[in-house]
Amino acid sequence: MTAFDKIKNSIEMTALVRSVITGNPEEVSLTDLKEEEYEQFAGIYFQKPYEAIKAMNNSIKRMKKNNARNRHIASAVDLECLVESDMLERLLGKCNESPVISGIKGYLMQGYTEMCGEYNNTLRKYQEKCRVDKRHISGILAACKKIAVEAEDEYAALSRVSELIAKTIRYNREDAEKIWKKDCDKTAMIHMFTNAKVGVCRHYAVLTQLALQEAGIKSKMQQGIERKIGEGHIWVMASINNKFILIDTAAEEPYLVRGSCEIDCYENARQAGRIEFIILNNHYHYYKYSTRGLQ
Repeated sequence: MTAFDKIKNSIEMTALVRSVITGNPEEVSLTDLKEEEYEQFAGIYFQKPYEAIKAMNNSIKRMKKNNARNRHIASAVDLECLVESDMLERLLGKCNESPVISGIKGYLMQGYTEMCGEYNNTLRKYQEKCRVDKRHISGILAACKKIAVEAEDEYAALSRVSELIAKTIRYNREDAEKIWKKDCDKTAMIHMFTNAKVGVCRHYAVLTQLALQEAGIKSKMQQGIERKIGEGHIWVMASINNKFILIDTAAEEPYLVRGSCEIDCYENARQAGRIEFIILNNHYHYYKYSTRGLQ
């Protein structure tokens, strides 16, 4: 069954697709979804995922009954997984994997594979390749979307979502390494770490960005070095209404620092006695997309 077939058989997903297409969540027809409507929705989602997710969230926010809200929240996460898997298959064609790409993505799609600073497909340099299958963390993502739908504004949503992720796993390098060392050079899935409730900064950062995406809040991972101890670190920078927020959910005491720009955030963090970072060029960060291991 194709993604379109699954979506058109769901009243909730059909309504959410049309809320994105029409831009008017209060006037959505529940007649059978047409394939051209799905293609229009997929095009919008591919080009502007944050806007599409925000449109769905706003549609759900207007629902007065909790049962209807909860059904649509779960369906929205399922819809996102379906359309992203469909787009991934179209992009990769008969290949299982994309080439390795340098840089850091502003949106993490299904099949995203975090490779940190090692571009080689098999070498690790003590950093496992970590792949995202959103279906296996759909409960976490739905909880984040629910927070966003119920929050009074985006700043409140960002704060509560960050708190949730900070509590989802605990920082433990030794236990995290046990998970990926079991499979030698194979890629570990992000849900292996959420299931075990352990991870290190890159797992926190990936989960934080995925969580903020569900809230429709633009975000992007950043990489650097902690100035005092010279150790690599990854955190997240988000933006709301052209204001920036530095988020470190992996810190011993997780924190958010606001600023008018990214540099302002780092200066405010320094003055507040938080960790100082040496920002690294994103060209030394690598990722790829793959259907391997996705179920």
